[in-house]
Amino acid sequence: MDQNQIDNQILAQWLKKKASKFGFWHRRFCVLTNKEIIIYKKEKKDLVHRIKITPDLQTQLVNEGSTLTLIIRSSGNKPITFSADEGEPILNWAQQIRKITLMTPNMTINDFEVLSIIARGFYGKVLLAKKKDTGEFYAIKEIHKSRLIRSSQVHSLFMERNILVKTHHPFIANLLYAFLSDTKVYFVLEYASGGELFYQIQQRGKIPEKEVKMYIAELAMALNYLHNNNIIYRDLKPENVLLDSQGYAKLTDFGLAKILNVQDSASTFYGTSEYIAPEILNKKSYGIEIDWWALGVLTYELIFGNLPFSNPNKVLLFESIKNDEPKFPPNVDPKIKQFITMLLKKNPEQRGSFKDVFNHPFFDGLNFEDVYMKKIQPEFVPVAPGSVQQTKYDDEPPVDNPLDSLTTPIDSITNAQFQGFSYAGFNDDGDDDSSDVKVEDSDDDNNDSSLKPTSLFDLPQV
Repeated sequence: MDQNQIDNQILAQWLKKKASKFGFWHRRFCVLTNKEIIIYKKEKKDLVHRIKITPDLQTQLVNEGSTLTLIIRSSGNKPITFSADEGEPILNWAQQIRKITLMTPNMTINDFEVLSIIARGFYGKVLLAKKKDTGEFYAIKEIHKSRLIRSSQVHSLFMERNILVKTHHPFIANLLYAFLSDTKVYFVLEYASGGELFYQIQQRGKIPEKEVKMYIAELAMALNYLHNNNIIYRDLKPENVLLDSQGYAKLTDFGLAKILNVQDSASTFYGTSEYIAPEILNKKSYGIEIDWWALGVLTYELIFGNLPFSNPNKVLLFESIKNDEPKFPPNVDPKIKQFITMLLKKNPEQRGSFKDVFNHPFFDGLNFEDVYMKKIQPEFVPVAPGSVQQTKYDDEPPVDNPLDSLTTPIDSITNAQFQGFSYAGFNDDGDDDSSDVKVEDSDDDNNDSSLKPTSLFDLPQV
């Protein structure tokens, strides 16, 4: 162990490491620095593992009977499980790793010039801001810690952060930075200056079919990308689809998204009323099929200018979603009707999947790969390239002061719930700075995929 590692040492003690082949526990001497976890067979001798701490490192505390275990996961590698004779050391390791994971050195809201408020919500607001040192524009999601704590939603914040850190796709609004103040949490996202698709529906009513095909193809590829990485989006609606300056769609707001384990399902009642799938209303467990239902609802709304299921009375609305079939104009194109009907099947097992979407005649003449590679210019360009447009979101007054707005501080113990939140993922050119966790393995843990590595373009074989 060199002098630099000694200087940066945070923890050093004996732990138990679970072997992957037979599940036996081996006593190992473990050292945590601010850059890596080092595992030895003897005290700082006979190296077994060296795990670099990078943005995609994940930790999970699990009770195995009466034993508290710490599972460390990284993309492309088998999980590594630790325990100790007592639970407290393991808890401390988890807290310390979380504390040093995904740090954005010295970044604060003062690094940005806040120009306006794009949107408001219960937990905070979304700001349009310019980074002072580069002049680049970003959308900053500002969230009050105290409101998250009162609503017991801190776990949802970390879920959203973890999903955004893992995802990088041309039709998803990518996370650039995440950082904390004493009272607030900040997501810094790429700015889509074309505003919400919802705004376009309000202004234009029906969207031309050629445009709809592009939007739906883009969103279908974004959803398929998420599903291939075991993520259900759960809140597809026009308010959560942004348009960039060229007119390409960007999926945003992952506050309701959920990471599923393989062959897992969800059961929580989530979503926007008019877009909720029947299986959720029937209080059944659900999977990725709910996102394809929502895509069917969105397609209907874009083409016809109204919703397939609508009623101001929520009880009647939900009954309609569960029991009624969507109504179509008498002169509707059969391809459109078939496409929407395929996605609005009440039975999720009969509902269309991405393969069905990809191969459907509705998209005849549209090459998905060309769409993905942005070789096809959108028909509708909302903003001249390079300009900043603020009028296509909900109207909000400008911000008088770019400094962080005042709010009640929270105590240090409560604040500890947010350790490990910060993130610096992409440089100002849009390139991913993060790398996979590196594991140098001389034990019996051969590298294997515990989390499906993200791939940019996953299309089915025709």
